[in-house]
Formats: sequence, C-alpha cells, structure tokens
Amino acid sequence: MSEEQKPESVLKNVEVLKRDVKIKLDLPVAYHTRLNQFIMEMFPVKDQKEFAELLDRVIKDETQEDRKAYHLHTLISLVTIIEDAAREQGFTEKVNYDMETGEYSKPSTEENQSSHQ
Repeated sequence: MSEEQKPESVLKNVEVLKRDVKIKLDLPVAYHTRLNQFIMEMFPVKDQKEFAELLDRVIKDETQEDRKAYHLHTLISLVTIIEDAAREQGFTEKVNYDMETGEYSKPSTEENQSSHQ
C-alpha cells in the first residue's frame, strides 16, 4: 500500500530530530545528577553482580545482543557527553568523594596545590 492510500489514522505528520547532527543545549547540572541516580537506583538489575556484568559488556562494546546492556550504554554515553561538555567549558572541579555516604567536599588548599603540581 502506497503512502497516498494509507488512512490518515495511520500516517501522521510529526516533527522528528534530524539524524547525524549535534544538538547544542543548556542543561542544568541537576539533570546530570538525576541521570546518574536513575542509572544507579532504577536500572532493572537483580543485584550489583549483574550491574557489574552489564558495565563490563558496555566497556567491551558488546551491547548489540543484550538489550539491557544496550540501554545502559545509551544512558552512560549521554552522561559522558554531558561530562565532556562540562569539562570543555570549565564547569568541573576536583572534590573529595566519600564512597560510603555519597557526599563530597572541596579539598583543602594544600591538597589542591599538590594536585596541580
């Protein structure tokens, strides 16, 4: 059936993103934080072992056969693009991150000076 023969309920005129272009946008840091939280808290995995296995597939770029790994790769890629843009624009800083509590603090002046030498 040609396009002209299809009923209006099947064919809709919609706006889509052009392929193979780069979109520039202003993105609040809170959105980046929420993406990271989603990946860590809501991504559907049984346990940390399964998450680690998915990450291993993402790192090895073996995601085409595994839908979960494929989608995780998409999310991680988006976070990485955001982080790279922030770094290029000077919007990153070094902090001390507590792996147990998830809290961070700015390093003391001495730590900052030693890390820049």
